[in-house]
Amino acid sequence: MRKIFIFVIILFILILNNLFAAKPVKNIKSDYCVVPPFLPGNTPPLVLFIMGKDHKLFYEAYNDAMDLDGDGMIDVGYKHDFNYYGYFDPYKCYKYESNIFKPKYKTNDKYCNGDAWSGNLLNWMTMSRMD
Repeated sequence: MRKIFIFVIILFILILNNLFAAKPVKNIKSDYCVVPPFLPGNTPPLVLFIMGKDHKLFYEAYNDAMDLDGDGMIDVGYKHDFNYYGYFDPYKCYKYESNIFKPKYKTNDKYCNGDAWSGNLLNWMTMSRMD
């Protein structure tokens, strides 16, 4: 008899919990988008991001005060063994033609003949912090 009584009480509590549980409320746009009273009607949002030139984002990405390879010594200048990240493929050689650098041939050791520029060297020279 006692087990039945406990079962009925638990069942009663579960039924009451379902009856008085908070119902999900449908969120509508007007709950979050409040138009200020001084604006005439709905105005589309206008956002403009400005990046000033006074920041150091236009400085070189690989400067002479960084330890690029993690050996504990500051790397000054170009280091051929390090793969520099950039717009050029480090394992291609580029030739300057018609005001742009065009890839000419691929190399395995990042060394180019005297007729072309190494992509790794071009990445070291041209990358900025913005890129």
